[in-house]
Amino acid sequence: MSGHPSPSKSGRNLPSPPVSPWAAKHHKDHAPKGLLGDGVDAFSAQDPLLYPESSFGSEIPADQPLFASEPSMKAAQEIVSRHIATHKFKNSAAIPSRDDYMLLLSCVSTAGRSYNVNPGAYLKRAREETEQHYFKTKRVCSRPGPKPTSHVAIAPAPPSKQPKRTIKATPTSSPIPRVKRTPKATAKASPSSRLMTYPAKGRSETPEVRSQGTKRPEDVDYATLPDYSPPLSTLPPNNPKSLKADWQSTNVLDLSNDPDRHMLHEAELNLAGTLRLSCATYLCSKRRIFIARLHTLRIGKEFRKTDAQQACKIDVNKASKLWTSYDKVGWFNQKHFEKYCLQAAAFESMATVLPLFFAIGIVFAPIGGLLLWASSQVQEVSIDYSDCQNLAPYDNSSTGHVRIPGDKVSTSFKAATATCSDQGEPSWKRMNTTHKYRNYTPKDPTPMCSIQFTIPHELEPPVFLYYRLTNFYQNHRRYVKSLDTNQLKGDAVPSSTIASSNCNPLRNDGSTPKKPYYPCGLIANSLFNDSFIQPVLLNTRGNNRMNQTYNMTNKGIAWDSDKALYGPTKYKPTDIAVPPNWKKQYPDEGYSDENPPPNLEDYEEFQVWMRTAGLPAFSKLAMRNDKEKMACGTYQLDIIDNFNVTIYGGTKSILISTKTVMGGKNPFLGIAYIVVGGICILLGALFTIAHLIKPRYSSVDLYKRARLTWRVTVNSATTRISRGITINLARPLQPASHDQVMTLHNEGI
Repeated sequence: MSGHPSPSKSGRNLPSPPVSPWAAKHHKDHAPKGLLGDGVDAFSAQDPLLYPESSFGSEIPADQPLFASEPSMKAAQEIVSRHIATHKFKNSAAIPSRDDYMLLLSCVSTAGRSYNVNPGAYLKRAREETEQHYFKTKRVCSRPGPKPTSHVAIAPAPPSKQPKRTIKATPTSSPIPRVKRTPKATAKASPSSRLMTYPAKGRSETPEVRSQGTKRPEDVDYATLPDYSPPLSTLPPNNPKSLKADWQSTNVLDLSNDPDRHMLHEAELNLAGTLRLSCATYLCSKRRIFIARLHTLRIGKEFRKTDAQQACKIDVNKASKLWTSYDKVGWFNQKHFEKYCLQAAAFESMATVLPLFFAIGIVFAPIGGLLLWASSQVQEVSIDYSDCQNLAPYDNSSTGHVRIPGDKVSTSFKAATATCSDQGEPSWKRMNTTHKYRNYTPKDPTPMCSIQFTIPHELEPPVFLYYRLTNFYQNHRRYVKSLDTNQLKGDAVPSSTIASSNCNPLRNDGSTPKKPYYPCGLIANSLFNDSFIQPVLLNTRGNNRMNQTYNMTNKGIAWDSDKALYGPTKYKPTDIAVPPNWKKQYPDEGYSDENPPPNLEDYEEFQVWMRTAGLPAFSKLAMRNDKEKMACGTYQLDIIDNFNVTIYGGTKSILISTKTVMGGKNPFLGIAYIVVGGICILLGALFTIAHLIKPRYSSVDLYKRARLTWRVTVNSATTRISRGITINLARPLQPASHDQVMTLHNEGI
């Protein structure tokens, strides 16, 4: 209401309750007289005024708003000043400033102004802001609550066996109409509840679905289980119900079409059908039961129904029925498992261990002796010429050889024949010579080492000449990888490809443009470059010539498989560079048409070297003679000495040797066989002595001893046990002695 109207003068004397002036005038003109007495009409009676005249002293303005108007800035300043002056704060740091007061007043006035302008829009905006704040808080602070309990449907009650009671209905004249029930009206959600609904404390807003349990896999893989079951022939014949089991269900499983039906006896089919087990499941359960039975026998434990239940993967009640059926036909009898008990303990017996030791020793020792004898038949001579340029005297004449130190010579020959009785000691000397490498002869003289040695016994072909290096690690990883197989096969690999190949660090030379080394890599560059000249037999007897050359060749020294890895190069001689360690064999300008690069397909010394050795000390074949005998006598072998071994602390030697059916000279294998055989024989002898002094029975012997059948004849005082062995029953029975057991065992008792 905007205000209270002021009462008019005409209406101040109206009767109570007050009426309008029109109503009062109308009733006064038409009202009957004499109702309230003489001279008094119905409207002349005066009641007390409801509001006194003094209450209408001030008028209320009609345009006053519902909310108070905003205070002016000046009034707000006065309010703030009054509040600061009248309030006392204990903590001076907590006194709000005047700006804080004004900010508070402005916020309140703004909210009120917004509501007064449009109340509906203000409430809608406030609801949206509240919902956004709630969802942000929920996303950050929500915690997973407990899973809601899912209600399990209750199964219907089983049908009762009692007869149902029937109630006879009394007939009525007219059927009673059925009253329809109306569902209760659900209370509508209030606007505040629709605005936001908070989840219950400790629970998630969205209910989680309870995971269903996985079905247990059926046990049907019987092929993976060992079968220790008694034979089916032990079941009573013509009795398909010998394994009958009492089962609560009469619904028998039909196994007529089961694929494993042929593996079951007719009585087993009836048992499996009664227990509603497929043939595969029945076979698995059966085998598991007898595996458990064999285990209890080995550990000396009684086989109970609980053991069968734990062994099977079927219902425990069905496992109990299987145990009962098998026990009824005697399938758990110990006699059905004796062969498995003996097999399990067969290797524990001393009767098998001791002969095994002696057998190994008897076989290995002769083999080792044969290998050692074959190695001794190899004849060879080895001479270390690493220090020839330092220790040997320099002499360019045909004489002048001096004795080689004994620690650098090793020989293994048969006894000297009568014609070769004069044996000289190995000797050497050094000299300079002119040596031609293929088509090029260096201007500078080449150092050469001349060695003389004696062959005391004629060597049968084939005769081999090896060079032997020590402390040279061809098995280093970077060394083994340093080659390019395509270049070795003959492909003209460009320098750009070689630059990124495995030939590091010897890929391209330093010329401009760069040329690839041929062949590139560390293995090719470190090729053993000592050259061997044909050995010469000096002072040949029975021949007019003084000396005779023993022909040896470098053909056939590489494996056929190695030859297939190499081919003639497709490079032009001017497009490639000579490896650093090969430059002595070529002129300064390198490869040319007059001095072409080697044909790696025919260069067998190179092929032998490229097959890297696995040990730092190795021998590689240099020359051979497969047809001629090497007669006894003194030989001279000249070696072009180019390969320097002193820079890495190694040695180099020549080795002239023969071979046998077991290969070259190698006594290690024969010695190893003899040692192993001797140890086995020694251990067998020690174990035999220990067993004779203090015998220790194996499980097989103990089992046989426990299973001996004693024929007992009972009389009034004693019990006689065959062949006069008696035991007095008046005293406690003692275990039979070893001699008594052996006597009964030999007698077949």
